[in-house]
Amino acid sequence: MRCGRHGSPTYGDISRRKGGACAYCSKTKTDKDIAFSRMLASNFLPSVDFPVGQGEKWPGVCLVCGQPGSPVYRGSKSGWGPCQYCGVIKADDAIIHGKMLAADLLPIEEYPGHSHQPWLCECQKCGSKVYSNYHYVSQGGSCTKCSLGGGYRISKEGALYAVSNLEECVTKLGIANVNSLKKRLIIHRRQGLSKVVRVAHHPDGSIPPIFEQEWKTYIKSVPEFKVPREVVPSGFTEAVFTHDGVWDVVEDIFTRFESTTPVQPVVAP
Repeated sequence: MRCGRHGSPTYGDISRRKGGACAYCSKTKTDKDIAFSRMLASNFLPSVDFPVGQGEKWPGVCLVCGQPGSPVYRGSKSGWGPCQYCGVIKADDAIIHGKMLAADLLPIEEYPGHSHQPWLCECQKCGSKVYSNYHYVSQGGSCTKCSLGGGYRISKEGALYAVSNLEECVTKLGIANVNSLKKRLIIHRRQGLSKVVRVAHHPDGSIPPIFEQEWKTYIKSVPEFKVPREVVPSGFTEAVFTHDGVWDVVEDIFTRFESTTPVQPVVAP
């Protein structure tokens, strides 16, 4: 009755599904035409019919760079672009090193094999040895020691945190030095973000800014959910209105952050 699609549910389906009897409304089944349209809207042209599940690979070609790929529909639904080349998950070695040098970062280790993995480099401006990654640089980033302002110091232990309000309608991800984390969370609590969702720290303070930049890049991809300054006066540029798929993004960022070595999750203060 809600979506107008035809279906043949069983009584067991009705009792199990949170969205009711309709498989489409309960999100247990995907409309192939809608899925195809969403991929086209993301500038990706599938070359075969919609696969069995949302987590199955869907071959096609990127309409922006012309590279072939096999993304999964679930990732595109969550807000991530389907093309790995445009999303800088894949790239040629010459292009990778060229972009790093253009950002005044000279790699002093071999490429770690993934655009999101920390990569030890030497800044050609300040001479510091800092960790960066190809994804961060391709989005306009450079030396974290040169570019970071405010009270954060990469020379000190850093933390990555995610906070929300009790109603979970606003989500924010940010960074702070461990010795000032409690003060930072108190500031957010005073502006309504009193629920601490995740906290993890890293002994190398240059690592957290890389993952914060990934979050900022994601926010740019969902401008309709950006939070105005009036709602979150302190840190509104890293906050979004909670929407479908945002928790998957937060979980993905923290999972990869905690997988860097050495990293130990900590209990929120």
